[in-house]
Amino acid sequence: MGHPLKPTFCPQHFPSRRVTIPIAVLAFTSLLLSRIIRVEPGYTPAGDFRIRFLWAFSTAPSASLEFTQSCSSGGLDDFSRVEDSPLATGLRKAFRKRPRKQLPEEVAELECSHWWQAYADYHRRVLDYNGAGGWPAPRLAVVKKGRGVLGDGGGLGDTVSSQVSSLVFAMLSGRVFQVYWTKAQFVFENPYINTSYTGPEEYLDLTPDKEQGGTAESRDGKAQSSCVQVPSRNDAARFWLDDEVKRTGDFNAGPLRHRIELLDTNKGVLNLWWDEPLVRDRMLAAGLDRENLYGCALNFLFRPIPAVAAVMLPIAKMLLDPGVFSIGIHVRTDYTDSAMKGGDGAKSVADYWTPFQCAKDIELQYAELIGKRKIIWYVASDSDSLRQNAQEMFGRDRQIYLLDAKPTNAYIQRATDTCSYEWDCLNPLPVKALETTFVEWWLYSLNDFFVITDSGLSVSSVGRSMKRNTTYYVDLRQEPKPEKGQPICMGEPTLWRNIENLRAGM
Repeated sequence: MGHPLKPTFCPQHFPSRRVTIPIAVLAFTSLLLSRIIRVEPGYTPAGDFRIRFLWAFSTAPSASLEFTQSCSSGGLDDFSRVEDSPLATGLRKAFRKRPRKQLPEEVAELECSHWWQAYADYHRRVLDYNGAGGWPAPRLAVVKKGRGVLGDGGGLGDTVSSQVSSLVFAMLSGRVFQVYWTKAQFVFENPYINTSYTGPEEYLDLTPDKEQGGTAESRDGKAQSSCVQVPSRNDAARFWLDDEVKRTGDFNAGPLRHRIELLDTNKGVLNLWWDEPLVRDRMLAAGLDRENLYGCALNFLFRPIPAVAAVMLPIAKMLLDPGVFSIGIHVRTDYTDSAMKGGDGAKSVADYWTPFQCAKDIELQYAELIGKRKIIWYVASDSDSLRQNAQEMFGRDRQIYLLDAKPTNAYIQRATDTCSYEWDCLNPLPVKALETTFVEWWLYSLNDFFVITDSGLSVSSVGRSMKRNTTYYVDLRQEPKPEKGQPICMGEPTLWRNIENLRAGM
């Protein structure tokens, strides 16, 4: 006999046919399967190892929910990190080795990078192989903001919330998310995916009836434009969730089944999707979490361009200082004065005292948490006179911060001689107003505690903040009105589920 470690390539005796024939069949079958089935190992979002078996001749990326279950082929090093963003870089230079509070997008990256990376990789691969190598042209979900800075209907809160819902629709239906919104390039960008519209230009001319659920289909049947410009989120949710979607949980079984779906929508409806059992199952199977999906999606979609980040940096540095305790107070006045809509008037704290009383209650209730930290109230409102009055009334006992710009309501709709809506004019005024509104929305999310009123801007900003137990909602239209001076917010913060149900449509 040879050396015990020397390999033996042939057996000394051939086995019988009864043994060799099954072995040969098994070997041939294994070889055949290896040609037609591809084994793809990977990890689930929870970190568990799993193996998927795919057809080897299928070169297209896996559809629908599968993208969230596989790691980005490019790896972590190829994915744009928050720490490399202009604002994070500026803060790192400003604080140097001193500690600071986290940016919302830094928290979101920790909690949701599994689907951030996976969908970004899916999105990129589909566009890279567009129509090549036997691949079909990609299926698109396009948010169509064709008119003006924000498009038809809705302010910034409604606009960003509707884009979040459209993104999740794209993820759940295996589509590429895109936005036809040219004026947004002046304010923010998406560092992870290219959202520029890549479909045929003629589809953009599809104009559905502006009634609830109006649609217009292209002549070739490949594209559909849908108008979901409705006053109620319940109505909007019914458009997305027809009987077939409810029965199957599959958006591809519903009315939005064309290769290109152009979505003219002004309402976010995520919370109503979560309440639909089979749709919720799909979202959970995709690795999405109700507690952080809305905030993570906002931080995935919107990042200030470098020029805007430079404007934000000094205020961000102030609010993220560990020695500061900041309370964001947002008061929307146009519900109590319908003539507001871009104008102002003599608004005072005496007329809107409850949000400011709530902030004082927070100071008292959380005195131990605040300790010796400097207290700052970040006061935001659609009324400049109210902001100025708040500074006069409360500035002696604490620092009051007001954004150094005239407040804007992104829902300005004043007709002019040349435009049906002011936003329709391509001039510096509406673009500057969008910039100011976005800066206010973004900075407001950096506060430690929040006092909000019924406004999509403040509610969506709280969603972006990734904070879940530091918000108090004050209803300005509450009847009977509380007695002036009595405590407003001495209890527990408003539950996140209740904030979801406010008008931003999370």
